[in-house]
Amino acid sequence: MDRDELWRLLSASIENNYAEMLDNWLSLSPEELVDEAEDIAAAKLMYLNARYCVRDEDIPQLLRLKNPLEFLVDTWQEGIDGTILEIQDRVDYAIDHDALDDYEQEDDSPTMQME
Repeated sequence: MDRDELWRLLSASIENNYAEMLDNWLSLSPEELVDEAEDIAAAKLMYLNARYCVRDEDIPQLLRLKNPLEFLVDTWQEGIDGTILEIQDRVDYAIDHDALDDYEQEDDSPTMQME
């Protein structure tokens, strides 16, 4: 699978993840929305900027997750400040140190076929 196809798959997955999150947020009360504001902001930031926060070589591992956006949000929130390169380094580090094991995996990930 080439780089463009992997990015297309990851983008589609993140788009679906964000749509599910949005549906959930829209069902919250105003008070609950205030409580979730930080997570909502982080999710929107990663949704809009995932392309800049993920290195090409990390895409296959992220495609194994049911919710790669959740992983990106959690990774970013661990070190809330930082440049894009620092965020890429955190994502890379988290993947290299088995942080993906804490997230639900896809049963039929397209990258499973690459192994």
